[in-house]
Amino acid sequence: MRTGWLWLIPAALAAACAAQTDSHVVREGRYWVQTANGSASLAGSELLKVSTRGAVFLQGEARGDIGYVLTKRTKVRDPARARALLGGIAVKTAKRSGGLVLEVSLPPGWETSADLRLRVPRKLRETILESQGESIEAYDLDGSLRADSRGGRLQVDRIRGDVTVRTSGGQVRLGQVGGNVLCYSGGGPISADTIGGEAGLNTEGGEIYVKVAKGLVRASTRGGNIRIERAEYGVTAMAQAGLIEVVRANGPVIAQTVAGAIRIRSASNVECQAERGAIQLYGVYGGLRAATQVGSILVELAGGPLLDSVLSTGGGDITVLIPSNLAVTVQAISAYPGGHRIISDFSEIRPRLRQDETETEALGTINGGGPLLRLMASGGTIYLRRQR
Repeated sequence: MRTGWLWLIPAALAAACAAQTDSHVVREGRYWVQTANGSASLAGSELLKVSTRGAVFLQGEARGDIGYVLTKRTKVRDPARARALLGGIAVKTAKRSGGLVLEVSLPPGWETSADLRLRVPRKLRETILESQGESIEAYDLDGSLRADSRGGRLQVDRIRGDVTVRTSGGQVRLGQVGGNVLCYSGGGPISADTIGGEAGLNTEGGEIYVKVAKGLVRASTRGGNIRIERAEYGVTAMAQAGLIEVVRANGPVIAQTVAGAIRIRSASNVECQAERGAIQLYGVYGGLRAATQVGSILVELAGGPLLDSVLSTGGGDITVLIPSNLAVTVQAISAYPGGHRIISDFSEIRPRLRQDETETEALGTINGGGPLLRLMASGGTIYLRRQR
């Protein structure tokens, strides 16, 4: 995504106001309100940056210029002062390094606010939206989008290019995105309908939900669940606490949690680690690595090819459902002292107590043997079940 031109913009814009028509000042509840309608020419520019202190709503359309409505508000009681303050709010534009900068100029302090609604050419190659704390919405753009708010909600949809969004504490809602996605929230949830490329999703205190991702998904949260319904490639997910759930993945899955559970369905080459939580794997194949310090492990093997795999728990049961036609070599070790803690539905695999009587082991082959499936439980029972 091209953003280098942005850093060439000086701190103070020596720019003229855009063509703007102001309405009369009216009273609405606690506020004095004035609206301004205006337009600005792109003059061949393919890059647009918008900077404001208020909310931004942007709609891409089949047009060549920019149209906007600026809604200005102030809480001051004196009508004369309100008119003076609102009259000082304007949209300014300037050309910088091949792009157009559109800035909402407000008086110092926080006595005033202004919300901006924009109608822009949908064929813009790059659009950048910045707000100092309010919500940002953007729809129907063919190029890339970058949106940055210091604390407001972010919502974008029908963006064909790459998307980069950041908020210090608000919700992020992504609809249809054709390219790659980079997303950060300082404390809100993140959700996405369809991501056409790779996705990097990070929140410090909310849930993450993705319906469809066509590239690699990297998701992390410090305070919520992660749910990926369909990933056409692979998933890497990390959660401090909460459930990590992948419904379907056509590539490798890596999941790690400290105080939550992990549930993976229909995936190959799965690697899971939980310190205090259960792990459930359904319809999995390939190489499997699953470990939990305190928690049970349930694995339902698919009919696909299995590679050497290891399942281990320090304080829970291990249950493996094995298809009757799967060729596999099983080594199960239960470190529970003084008794048999391995239960097998397969006559080929029977537990025996080792000579030192500190461990029970079951070793055998099913359908002539194959990749090694190694199971280790320190404080629970190992169940080898035949799939019905």
